[in-house]
Amino acid sequence: MISLKYLRQSFAFSPKEEAKTVAGIAAAVDLWESVTRGLWKARTNYVETVQPGAPTCRSLFLRLSPVTAIATVQERGSWGDHGAVSIDGDWETLTTDDFVLLTPRELVRARAGSWSPFVKVTYSGGYADDAAPDDVLRAIAVQVAFDAKRNDDFRIVTSSQNFEGGAGVFLDSRAHPMFTAAARRHVRRA
Repeated sequence: MISLKYLRQSFAFSPKEEAKTVAGIAAAVDLWESVTRGLWKARTNYVETVQPGAPTCRSLFLRLSPVTAIATVQERGSWGDHGAVSIDGDWETLTTDDFVLLTPRELVRARAGSWSPFVKVTYSGGYADDAAPDDVLRAIAVQVAFDAKRNDDFRIVTSSQNFEGGAGVFLDSRAHPMFTAAARRHVRRA
């Protein structure tokens, strides 16, 4: 999602700190995905099983975004009375005429009817290095620098200086306030 090249343009770090910085990138991206409740870094042939939750559901929201390619969509099970679910038979592979990718992560049933109770999607997506939105890249870069400074020489920084000149305490000592604010804007709700 973010490269060393991008970080070098934003922050100065020595070549001997490169391995630590790579680990910091991985930790910051993992924290970003955890806080935003979505998958962001590029993945290929990612398999996700989704349960629509209601017999009338026509839309599924995938965790990895943006979706770049869908390899297969399979369904299994059937809906009974009052939303009861029965798991019967094998996975049935749908054709590309059966679904449409409506938004970067919303998969919609194209033909009449709704999704079965269990849907398995194999797809690729996410952001390659430095292709994420600018505010996301900046937030992750700031988080990498924050973690490097915070963990320097075995010290943990948990206080900050606010703009009015007083001292404060981070609400979340794992994350820089800018990172937290950006992540809140990108939380995936569905």
